[in-house]
Amino acid sequence: MCRTEYVETFTADLMALLRLASAPRSSGEDEVTVGIQWEGQENLIFEQKTNSRLLVDTVAGPPVPSFVPITTTVRSDGDDADFLRQVRALATDLVNQAGIQHLLLLEDAPD
Repeated sequence: MCRTEYVETFTADLMALLRLASAPRSSGEDEVTVGIQWEGQENLIFEQKTNSRLLVDTVAGPPVPSFVPITTTVRSDGDDADFLRQVRALATDLVNQAGIQHLLLLEDAPD
């Protein structure tokens, strides 16, 4: 079982570290590959919290027999809003493999 909020948190932490580490360099672009590995023969199942009538429930996505690593180019020299869009895009790509389309912690702010 893999909680989607853990994937979101990991992605945000990884991207923050990448941005900090690449700051002294001049290129401003890095390629990063993120995947999930697990032991055992069971499929990976993503679980996401949902809010329904003031109660917090969890729903499980479909089983994921294998996880395809995501490779993306990260532009670390952009403004904060652009960088946050990249963090959201990577996290969304990761959880989409289990059919989950909406982020919980990194959701878009209302306009």
